[in-house]
Amino acid sequence: MFQIGGDVVGIVKRTKTAARDRFQQRIAAAEQVVIKSGCLFEVQPTAVADKRETPTSPPLERELAWVFLPVDADTRSITAADAIRYPVIDDDGNALPADDPRSRTYEMAGNGVVEPDIHGRRDHVACVCEWQQIARADA
Repeated sequence: MFQIGGDVVGIVKRTKTAARDRFQQRIAAAEQVVIKSGCLFEVQPTAVADKRETPTSPPLERELAWVFLPVDADTRSITAADAIRYPVIDDDGNALPADDPRSRTYEMAGNGVVEPDIHGRRDHVACVCEWQQIARADA
């Protein structure tokens, strides 16, 4: 199988929990990050620095990204509850901690989809994900 791209991404797997807080919201479960190489991570140019503002909400910075990963057990099981972290390594190949300002966690917009090649064989897993934060006043 050919390599899809040269990017390394982290699949943030979130385990389901039945525990709820006093407002009946699910308590955040532990996260496990599975590192995958040979991926293609692509921020969509029309979504870069998309700042939306409505009368009732603060402006948001948003990025929409497409991620293509090789097919394996980890990538086939990506769900809407998971996320993609990128980048997960620095230029020297060292792992970045989750709170590193260079790394962003993109929430999945839906489940990952296994895409076939022209012969019907599983070729790659396609994901659409989004990162957003409240825009800074100086931006």
